[in-house]
Amino acid sequence: AIEQSERRFRLLVQTSYDLIALTREDGSVAYVSPSVENMLGYSIEDFKNLNSFDLIHPDDIEIVLKEFSGIETQRIVKISPYRYKHKDGSWRWIETVTNDLRDEPGVNAIVVNSRDVTERIVAEEEAALLKQIKQKEITDAVFAAQEKERSEIGMELHDNVNQLLGAIRLYIDMARKDEVNRDALLTSSAKYALTAIEEIRKLSKTLITPSIKEIGLIDSIKELTNEIMLVHPVQILITAPHFIESELSDKFKLNIFRIIQEQINNILKHAQAKEITIDIKEYRETLVFIIADNGIGFDVSNRKAGVGISNIKSRSEIYHGNIQLQSEPGKGTTLSLAFKKPDLIAE
Repeated sequence: AIEQSERRFRLLVQTSYDLIALTREDGSVAYVSPSVENMLGYSIEDFKNLNSFDLIHPDDIEIVLKEFSGIETQRIVKISPYRYKHKDGSWRWIETVTNDLRDEPGVNAIVVNSRDVTERIVAEEEAALLKQIKQKEITDAVFAAQEKERSEIGMELHDNVNQLLGAIRLYIDMARKDEVNRDALLTSSAKYALTAIEEIRKLSKTLITPSIKEIGLIDSIKELTNEIMLVHPVQILITAPHFIESELSDKFKLNIFRIIQEQINNILKHAQAKEITIDIKEYRETLVFIIADNGIGFDVSNRKAGVGISNIKSRSEIYHGNIQLQSEPGKGTTLSLAFKKPDLIAE
């Protein structure tokens, strides 16, 4: 029975994919399993003649020794992933658990169980880098959108409001000198002043954050579209059957409002559309927003995405949204955004 037990234990150790070693406090190796060759390229004799601490990456040795010293106060110690030198000179990421059995007869060593986690660490690093790149793209798109918005406001103030204010001043100066036509000149200046006020009001409307929390997403969209229809020859229809927005976070609702606002501005500038529809639909755990127009459309494959679309993509990606843009010359444009509801729950 003892012989069978020993044989079973020996087979488990020798055929294990993980590296199992018996080491002393100074890092010298008393025993190492055959898996060392597959994992690190060393033969058993090679490894037994090495000090295991000498093969740890110089940038990782300090933290490994610090964590390894935990065996003085606890029997089992898990060491954070660290880089270990392969026989071919490359570095492999290793994850280790030590078990202090120095007081156990027949062992009298620290049992070290290690596994190669290089693929996992590399995948995590690539994912972190990709996330960093994506975050930079989102930040760049937001900054570009802000600069675009500032530029448009500056142009509007200079080319429109500034001209109106100049005309008002001119009429007032003329009214001071021309007593005969003074009333008519002042009436004209008052008319231009009202126009300037209206232009400034429209500009302010685009800048002020809507009161999503107070009036809700749907009412905010309706308020926006009503304002647009007052000054543009376009009809905007909103449909949102069975849509319950109380579960959604205010941040998400504000982002969706800005996306809809951005897409409507794109349509007004480029599409020459007479009708715009905004549909909000729910399919089980998916929330879908569809903004469509009957404008002139364009060839999606031959047109580079502008700042507006880039900004929309960046906003949707914050909530892992799936965005689709469909258009053909003469057949209008449809922008669809799909989100998983668990990502949108109010915080």
